[in-house]
Amino acid sequence: LKSVHRLLWPLPPHTVEGAMAEKGVSIEGKTFTAQQIKDGKVEISEGTFIVGVIKDKKAEVLSAAKADLDWAPETPFSDAMPMFCGKMGQDKILYFLGKDDVEYIEADGVVTICEK
Repeated sequence: LKSVHRLLWPLPPHTVEGAMAEKGVSIEGKTFTAQQIKDGKVEISEGTFIVGVIKDKKAEVLSAAKADLDWAPETPFSDAMPMFCGKMGQDKILYFLGKDDVEYIEADGVVTICEK
């Protein structure tokens, strides 16, 4: 069951052999931190991203996003799945990276990045 689980649910991009690395947004296998974005070391175009949250915290995260940003995901997935998917740019990526209940963010499709 574990191997099937890993096929369906790969490890979040911020984990390496079970150890936690700094939280960031993963694009094409590379993770960029909130600090890199804030410092202007990377620019990320608007795109579709998957946001993974702590189990049972998705409703709380989405409620806050609606109140703070007037934003809702295009694909909320079922309540049992601790993730959602939607269009966002750097401002929303930084917002979600700043939330304790968010575990990871990864690009879900083509996203343009510019590293400086």
